[in-house]
Amino acid sequence: MTLDVPTGRAARAWSTRAGGLPREYWFLWWGTFVNRVGTFVQPFLVLYLVRERGLPEATAGLLLSTYGLAGIPSQLGGGVLADRIGRRQTMLLGSVGFAAALAVLGSARSLPLIVVGVLLTGLTSDLFRPASSALVADVVPPADRPRAYGLTFWAVNLGFAVATALAGLLAEQGYGLLFVGDALTTVIFGLVVYRGVGETRPVRDPLEKSGSFLDPFRDRLMIGVIISWFLYACVYFQVFLTLPLAMTADGLAPRTYGLVLALNGVVIVIVQPLSLGWLARLPRMPTAGASMALVGVGFGLNAFAETGWQYAACVVVWTLGEIGVASVGHAVVADIAPAQLRGRYAGAFGIAFGAAGVVAPVLGTAVLASSGASAVWSGCLLIGLVAGAVQLSLSAGVIRRTAVAP
Repeated sequence: MTLDVPTGRAARAWSTRAGGLPREYWFLWWGTFVNRVGTFVQPFLVLYLVRERGLPEATAGLLLSTYGLAGIPSQLGGGVLADRIGRRQTMLLGSVGFAAALAVLGSARSLPLIVVGVLLTGLTSDLFRPASSALVADVVPPADRPRAYGLTFWAVNLGFAVATALAGLLAEQGYGLLFVGDALTTVIFGLVVYRGVGETRPVRDPLEKSGSFLDPFRDRLMIGVIISWFLYACVYFQVFLTLPLAMTADGLAPRTYGLVLALNGVVIVIVQPLSLGWLARLPRMPTAGASMALVGVGFGLNAFAETGWQYAACVVVWTLGEIGVASVGHAVVADIAPAQLRGRYAGAFGIAFGAAGVVAPVLGTAVLASSGASAVWSGCLLIGLVAGAVQLSLSAGVIRRTAVAP
């Protein structure tokens, strides 16, 4: 699916940003885009639990932590499956399983059934991610990986820009529509993978050990990467947790939250393609460190926001940081991971987000309830700065590892 375009300035711009990537990558790109367009449930899950199901905010926070906790074995299991049964099979299993779990959660009425639904969605939501990340590393040469992962990030946010605005409108018509749309686009993702993505798992030497899911956690450099991204994710997840609650407390409607959140995707859609070449030339870890700090600053500025436009301005600030962070994360993990363990390393990388999904809801909602929104945003600023410092401390190790990597 590599595209031939006319020569000239436009052709050179296309080639610099998106040209030369293999057919399998582009099928995965389109499937990812469609799947992300239907990401309706996660951004509105806390409001769904509080408003539609009448749960206290603290209970909703615990349920979201349960969702994040279930995401840890989801990421680890997805990584092991990607290395054992293959990237394609794992992504198909994840798409079908997540669609079924959404049906359970969306139809649950009693608290015990809601808990079951949250657990099932958490256990299946991230199965496909390590396989997807490993597939990109399988088919894209190391020099092109930052560009490929950057374009995937662009697809995710192009879809997200549509999803958040549309989800806000759908939520006002009925939260059940969010579950139907999310499940449908998840199934479509599976169909795209089934149709256009072959198996890319590297052939393993039969004399070579198959490896353990614990191998990435024996790698000190990888542990440092996980810690820094865990801190970053704890800040970032507040966009789905305390931000909608804080905006609601300021008298803003769900539609306003959806539109403000959609601005995140709009900024990425505009800025990301323009910055791909520039970011690729910068040192990766210092770029990530400065960008994580900027995300912390953007969330910290929420302390001064009261109107939709003010919250939107904060979104622009932390989105610029997010673009820098996304330019290096998966590429670094793919580069430092042994080829036969790419799925496991990608799954371990996802642990940062799974663990943050456990800690961030409880911590964010607890601080919001006890000390107010300003304390939440001050904490986000501090954590973002610490995450950036950890990234900077890893620079030398990543340079040494990638210098000797095949």
